[in-house]
Amino acid sequence: MMQLVNELSSMKKELESLQPNDRMSLLVAISRVVNAIAMSAGGWQQFLSDTMTLEKFDQAALRTFFDYFKQEATKQLEFDIKVLTEYANVIGPTLPSQATQLPRGAYG
Repeated sequence: MMQLVNELSSMKKELESLQPNDRMSLLVAISRVVNAIAMSAGGWQQFLSDTMTLEKFDQAALRTFFDYFKQEATKQLEFDIKVLTEYANVIGPTLPSQATQLPRGAYG
């Protein structure tokens, strides 16, 4: 567990130290940040599938997790909507077609 904490702390320090100053370094920095978000989300998805561990958390802890992730997800979606709306003329032609998108699941 401590190894994972150390790896996450190291990644956090790396992200905090990023200071992109041109277009290419901005693209690389954005990619690193988004990869960190994706890695974290994947870790949480894996964690949430471990019912043996989750049953050890009380309702207050789970409420804290929910409140945090709901707020962050809402902010992320608001940003997505803003960028897609603001840059529709730039992004539109490059979005993957429905056929190449990952499936959403049985109900999506």
